[in-house]
Order: sequence, then structure tokens, then C-alpha cells
Amino acid sequence: MTSLIFFTVVSVGLLAAVLLLGVKGRAAASPNISAVTAVGQMIRLSGHSFTNSVRLLDDSEYRILAANPRLSRVAKELLSSRKDLTLQWISVLLSDLVSLWRFRRLLVRHGARVAPQEEFKILQTFVYCWALLFALKLSVRIAGPFAAAGMVRQASGFVGKMSDAAATTLARVPSAVWPEIERDWQAQAA
Repeated sequence: MTSLIFFTVVSVGLLAAVLLLGVKGRAAASPNISAVTAVGQMIRLSGHSFTNSVRLLDDSEYRILAANPRLSRVAKELLSSRKDLTLQWISVLLSDLVSLWRFRRLLVRHGARVAPQEEFKILQTFVYCWALLFALKLSVRIAGPFAAAGMVRQASGFVGKMSDAAATTLARVPSAVWPEIERDWQAQAA
């Protein structure tokens, strides 16, 4: 009964976060492609670049193994390893999210113009994405990697939103300053 209440609360929280992230006032301008490329070169987003989440979160192998009583131990090992890998991936996504936040702050210090309402919207997106990733991590810990596989697969998109915001901010800085920003970022990361 406790787990039912927990998953109800988590589900309502995740639904609220998705709805809040999905609400759009006006269509956001897509970031400049050169700025997106530059952000990708300056910041190594390991979790965001992981492309095999569909295979990681596919439960078909587990179900086949679990159906055979002689392979139940192997099924449990597979479940455990997938759980560990999923938790590691979500941790890396959280790290990517924090890196993008710090990078965007560096851009503002380098003179990128931002409006106060834009700063609030970025802060709101960061907090929602962080909370959703944290909730997904908690969900995977409690219910396993296959319980919320669809939401976990979409987690990389949340980091992508912050990456686009960083690229949009970078596009406001003259490209002549980009090498200096990259040096400062590398020095800060070291």
C-alpha cells in the first residue's frame, strides 16, 4: 500500500513537471546552429550524447529470462545491472544539467545580455529539470529501471532544453569572444 501511495505521488509530481515544462508562452527562437555546435565543443555532455537509452531500458530480455525458472538468477543480475546503469546515466544527466547552468552563468559574466524574465524562466526550467531527474532517479532506485522507462528515455531531452538555452545565450556574445569563453570554461572545469 505504501508503494502505491508513493508511486501515485511521484506520478502526479512528474505529470505536473511535464505539464509545466510543456506550457509555452510564445515559441522560443531556435538557437543559432554555430552556437549549438560551439556549446557542444566547449562542454562535453556525456549523458546527453548517450544514444542507446532505448536498448538500456528495453525490458524484453529481462522478461524472457524471468519467464524461465532456471534463469531467474540471471534475470535478477540483468535487472540489477540495468538499474545500476540507468542510475549512472541519470547521474551523468544531472551533472550535464549543472554544467550547462554553470556555463550559462559564465556567459552572462562575459557580457551576454539577458532579461530578468528570461533569467527567471531559465531558473524555473533548471529547477524543474533537476527535480524531474531526481524523481526519476528515486523511481529507478525503488521500482527498477523499467518502471518509468518512457520518462527516463525522455530525460535527455530535459538536458537538451538547457543546452539550447545556453546556445541561445552564447549567440548573443560576439563570436570573437568565444575562444576566451572556452579558455575560461576549461580553466574553471580544471
